[in-house]
Amino acid sequence: MVPLALTVAGAALMMLRIDARLTLMVALMVPLFYLLLKVLGRRLRPLSSQWQQAHADSVAIAEENLSMLPAIKTFTREPLESARYRDKIESILHLSNQERLIYAALGPGAQFLAAAGMVLMLWQLGGPARAHARRNGEFSVVCGAADPPREFAGRGVWPDPAHPWRPGAPGRGADRAT
Repeated sequence: MVPLALTVAGAALMMLRIDARLTLMVALMVPLFYLLLKVLGRRLRPLSSQWQQAHADSVAIAEENLSMLPAIKTFTREPLESARYRDKIESILHLSNQERLIYAALGPGAQFLAAAGMVLMLWQLGGPARAHARRNGEFSVVCGAADPPREFAGRGVWPDPAHPWRPGAPGRGADRAT
C-alpha cells in the first residue's frame, strides 16, 4: 500500500508542475470513478449470493424429488413438484439476467466515463494551449489546424509546398514521363 501511495503522490506532484487545473480535475475524477465502480460492485454481491442460494435450492428440490419419486407418482404430485422446480429455475434465470445486465453495463460505462473525463480535460486545457500556441507562433495539429499557416511556409518550420517529399511535387516522379 505504501508504494502505491508514493506513486500516486509522485504522479500528483508531476501533474501539479505541469498544470494545476489538470491535477485538480484528475484528483476529483479518480475518486468519483472509484466510487461509481464501488457502488455497482455492491449491487453485484447480494445478487451473486441470491443466485447461489437459488441454485442450491433448485438442486435440493431436484434431489428431494428424485429420492421421493415413487411417493410423488403414487400421490399424483408430479404437476405440483414440477411447478415448484420450474419456479426455482425461473428465479435463477431472472437473477442471472440481472447480474449479466450489470456486468454488461459496467465495462462500457467505465470506458464511457473515462473517455468523457479525457474529453473534458482536453476541452478545459485546450483553450489555454491554443492561446499559448498563437502567442508564441507555434503550430500543433492538436490545436485544430489541419494545414500549416501561410506565414510558416518556406521558413523551415513547416515544409515548403514544393518540398520533394510531398506527393506530386517536382522531382518525385510526377513531372517525369513513365
